[in-house]
Amino acid sequence: MEINSVFGHLDLQLIEEIRESGNIIEIAKNTEVMREGQYVKSVPFVTRGLIKVFSGNDDKELLLYNIRPEKAAFCLLMPA
Repeated sequence: MEINSVFGHLDLQLIEEIRESGNIIEIAKNTEVMREGQYVKSVPFVTRGLIKVFSGNDDKELLLYNIRPEKAAFCLLMPA
């Protein structure tokens, strides 16, 4: 996937840094990408499909929002 086609609205220098430092991977549907409270090693950029962001535990979960291509979701990252 060409990064410019999805993130063309970003600064060219930022796109180049994403291209050089990032990894493009496909994630199967219904795959858990991260868990609440988990140490964050990378930040996902969605190029196709969507990521559903939930809060809660296995017993009760609340859908907070969806992350779609060309959109960014910022969250507060706090050390444990």
